[in-house]
Amino acid sequence: MSENSELFDRVIKRWGINLQFNLLAEECAELAVVALHCQRTNDTREHLLMRLASEIADVQIMIETILYCLKDAEVDGVYFSDGVRSCQEAKLEKLKNRLEAKL
Repeated sequence: MSENSELFDRVIKRWGINLQFNLLAEECAELAVVALHCQRTNDTREHLLMRLASEIADVQIMIETILYCLKDAEVDGVYFSDGVRSCQEAKLEKLKNRLEAKL
């Protein structure tokens, strides 16, 4: 259970789960824009890193909120959060294999 369970319960009760999905998409888009600016901007490094940190935090909070919203959801008898972890592990293993194949 998330240490922010009470907060997420209040958020969902006030604004609903659909808005949380919209906000996740919005925050991901904002992170994408800042990531692109990292490659081509006149901002100072410190300012850019703070913007990047802020957007990463927003996305992480929204991901945590969505995971909380779907905490009881099951797909083929597997809890959604366990499925996410399984996908993460598989993708990290694939990345590791790709790196090792290039060596």
